Amino acid sequence: MAPPLKSAAASVVARLVAGLVEYFVHPSLRAEADTLYRVRVLIALLLSFNVLLAVACALNQTADLTRLEHTINLALTLAVTLGDTLLLIKLRRRGSYAFCGASAVLLIAAAGCVSVGISGGVAHAPTALLLAVPVLMAYFFGGTRWGNRLTALIGLILAAFLLLEYLGISFPSSRHTAYPPPIVQFIVAFVGVFAVATMAFIYEFTSTLLKKERDRNHQKAIALAQTDALTGLVNRRSFDAHLQQRIEAHSAIATYSAIETHSAIAPPPAIVLCYLDLDNFKTINDRYGHATGDEVLQSIAERLHAAVRGSDIVGRHGGDEFMVLLDSTHGAADVDLMAQRTLASIRKPIQTRAGALTVGASLGFAIFPRNGATLEALKKAADNAMYAAKRDGGNNWKIDVAATDSAPPSPAVHSQSLPLQSLPASALTANAVAAVTGRSTARTATQFATEIKVAPPHQPGIVERFTHPLLRLDADTLYRSRILIMALLLMLAVVALSCIVVITATLPLLAKIANLSITLSITATIVFLLRKLQRTGDYFYCSTATVLMLFTGNFFGICVSGGIATAPNTTLMAIPALLAYFFSGVRWGTYVALTSLATVIALYAFEAGGLHFYNTSDISHAPFNQLLVNLMGLAVMCGMAFIYEFTTSALMRARDAEHATVNRLAYTDALTGLANRLDFDTELALRIARFNATITRSSFALCLLDLDGFKPINDEFGHDVGDEVLQVVSERLLGCLREADYVGRQGGDEFMLIFDAVSTAAQVEVFAQRVAHMIELPIHTSAGSMQVTGSLGFALFPDSATDADALKSAADRAMYAAKRSRSGWSVESNQ
Repeated sequence: MAPPLKSAAASVVARLVAGLVEYFVHPSLRAEADTLYRVRVLIALLLSFNVLLAVACALNQTADLTRLEHTINLALTLAVTLGDTLLLIKLRRRGSYAFCGASAVLLIAAAGCVSVGISGGVAHAPTALLLAVPVLMAYFFGGTRWGNRLTALIGLILAAFLLLEYLGISFPSSRHTAYPPPIVQFIVAFVGVFAVATMAFIYEFTSTLLKKERDRNHQKAIALAQTDALTGLVNRRSFDAHLQQRIEAHSAIATYSAIETHSAIAPPPAIVLCYLDLDNFKTINDRYGHATGDEVLQSIAERLHAAVRGSDIVGRHGGDEFMVLLDSTHGAADVDLMAQRTLASIRKPIQTRAGALTVGASLGFAIFPRNGATLEALKKAADNAMYAAKRDGGNNWKIDVAATDSAPPSPAVHSQSLPLQSLPASALTANAVAAVTGRSTARTATQFATEIKVAPPHQPGIVERFTHPLLRLDADTLYRSRILIMALLLMLAVVALSCIVVITATLPLLAKIANLSITLSITATIVFLLRKLQRTGDYFYCSTATVLMLFTGNFFGICVSGGIATAPNTTLMAIPALLAYFFSGVRWGTYVALTSLATVIALYAFEAGGLHFYNTSDISHAPFNQLLVNLMGLAVMCGMAFIYEFTTSALMRARDAEHATVNRLAYTDALTGLANRLDFDTELALRIARFNATITRSSFALCLLDLDGFKPINDEFGHDVGDEVLQVVSERLLGCLREADYVGRQGGDEFMLIFDAVSTAAQVEVFAQRVAHMIELPIHTSAGSMQVTGSLGFALFPDSATDADALKSAADRAMYAAKRSRSGWSVESNQ
């Protein structure tokens, strides 16, 4: 029963803390996710500071201090507590996040400076390294710009303290030593603050770059989710969403006009849907190949886009089928004008690599709500009209004249359509719509997709020299590896400075030898880790070794510097925890933070028990207030890192969930659920890149499948039945694949497959027979049992071709060879 009780108690505490944090969040701060998360962090920190200050206030009464020192510490504690409370109240009432964040940073920085001033100055104050806390807060709440400014200010304050001490100005101190203010103490405090500041800068700067990079890719993915990769027109999913939105808006206006008989709102114009199917396009594909067919489709798409008005929407429905949504159409005259203009534009010769080609088109029109009161009914009516035009000889147009039932429009959206409301607001801006309805090419779309799915663009510089190619395959790993490399390079600079300080400092010979040995050992380890990361890309090993190296180095540094009583680098035990949070996330960072706290407590216990470390000070025991300050510094800095990493991870997860939804729409065929043309081309490019980049190379076979006998099904039974056939074929193709294989729909009745680890014609035959058998099985549809066959063309990589375009051309040639010979499948001969 104990674990459930503990879990329930933890859940209750978590809810109470979350409720307390939410109590101080102003409603205006909930509009933007990033601001809301940072506000919650600020509130949690202010509440935590108040709790810590209350504990410090209680322990202050037990510390070995004079009455004056007790009074000063108590006044300082109460002042900071009051300031935090006022900021919380202002945040709840006004929602002034920028003001409260900056004020909290300045308040903590001022309290830290006063604490140093009343604790012996930089030379003796155990709180000197706590000045890193406001620096961390400045980076987290204000970004790199304000963090850099506060870091410079803290550096100037530390230098001013040291200058005043050397000018003879003494600060009150409870630590009495016989030595003058050591320069080592100042260097350690100075380096410690700037090391923490630099780590925060690297993390904030890199995470900001990652966020911008992901947001940029997200915007591209939103456009790709609504765009046909080949033609650049609106795709089927997005077109259905626009049509459904127009239907709902039309119905709302019509309903309001019917209720408010005296309303000044004019009756809504008719919604006209045009279904366009190219005549004799299959012949072009069969005679000249899919590459030439793609050129024809791209030219038709450009002509359609030029023929319509700016408010109309043109989409590609699939294969050689297009749809046009006409806006503000008031009668048959508008329909006739648009149809004649479109037919005239399409009939013009199209220049392709195979020469000038000519196609015709059959257009079917349906008017809402006369011909259909729902999205599906309207599309069906336009489909019927189009086939009526095709039966009359093609190259003309018809309007569906069979009025359907007058039932009110259903708010339901087609199962394969994408409601525009499900996309982020950024997807619905004028720029986004313009990007969707504009013209693009398959090559540009594939480049965008590869950039989004494979890796962000490389950044030149010294960091990239140590970045192994394997680290570029995942954006998160690449981002964390860059933090690791920059941290190691920073450590090299700090270690070099430490060597100079140790050599020039007034220390006994034994102390110099010990410190130099630790410094040189850390230097050698850093160089080794950089080289290993550059050669092998073993991020996990190098990041773990870096954290252990810093933890061990700090531990021995404390042991050879007098222990907890006098070691100026005790608070630097927080740096390994900071790095663990940044390199490995919340879980490992928390482990290292708890280990650092336990180590400091253990060292204090050993000192209190009589164990003496090598000590250059005249302090013979570890004062309790020294331990409290060190523990508070560790806890605050580790807590800051924990909260920031936890919050950043939550933000990333929320963004990634949204990005995943958009990416799924961008790379999925709306009808079949398979990978679309864009995704398949990206996967093919990625496999070729991996083959060229790795030693253990894996060949594969590319298969192009074209259904035989599918066009008559579409022409006789309509596109709804044809869609059922395509969906069943897609399910069967998925059943033929292994885990490492891949399948996608190219468009119309064409599919492409990748069969992994296939390098010979004998291996190809096994898969060809399996796919052919599955396709030939009867397909049960709403119009009865149907049957289709398939022609399969295979190309072997790298034997048939070594790049994606050449490989697809080879598979295309093999498919048409199989179609001509009626053999079912064929393999392109080797180069």
